[in-house]
Amino acid sequence: MSSSERRHFCKSYFSFSLGTWVSFLISFIQAPVITRLINPEKFGKGSCFQILLDLLFTLCLFGTQNAFMRFYYSTDGRKSHELLWSAISLSLVLASIVSVFLLLLSKKINLFVTGKSEGNISTILIIGIFTYIFQNYNENILRFENKGKYYSFIQISKSFSSFVIIVILALLGIRSYQALIFGVIGSVCIGILVGIPFRFNYWTKPKIDSMLPINIMNYSSPLVVSSLAYQALVFTDRFMLRLFTDFEAVGLYSAG
Repeated sequence: MSSSERRHFCKSYFSFSLGTWVSFLISFIQAPVITRLINPEKFGKGSCFQILLDLLFTLCLFGTQNAFMRFYYSTDGRKSHELLWSAISLSLVLASIVSVFLLLLSKKINLFVTGKSEGNISTILIIGIFTYIFQNYNENILRFENKGKYYSFIQISKSFSSFVIIVILALLGIRSYQALIFGVIGSVCIGILVGIPFRFNYWTKPKIDSMLPINIMNYSSPLVVSSLAYQALVFTDRFMLRLFTDFEAVGLYSAG
């Protein structure tokens, strides 16, 4: 590897990792502040919402982001937007199907997250799933095109906006799990608004290649099993705490 290649590699590595390090610093500052403003019981309810959101998002994504990466570099640049919409359309269809079940099971979803059967948690989950899908592809486009600075800027914007939204809501008197939920959803929406303009041409002309969805499904379907297994390992501890203890225990564990 020549010296110029090494410099290019180091510059690219730093530009992509910068967002992760700054986000980590923000999270390091955020944790004691948020746990001071919001009590463990409310924090536990917010954590239960995050468990469902991440699990359902992984299911709806169905590994299509890996197929998008697989076919991206072998696709003509002029047809990259077709690849994008062919991949994301599968996730959107699955998200629509999952949304129907969430609405049908809304009472049980509310009971799991808040301990009460009344509420609109299912609706917020649906909004979160769709925004997560668009943001995932939004970030992947920047990664594949080696736009490290833009990618890091989105990561920092998401972390900072989540922190600010939660603090503002808490100062306004909303010191509950709603503040955490709105912080999560709001930060993803800001990430979309910040990131899409950088590659607006991908999103302006929705077009689906008739053969690409089949190829994408064939490639991604085995990967969704491993993704769901990973999510199960990550969230089993908090899920079991929710079943056998109370929200305060879940909140203390999650904050720790």
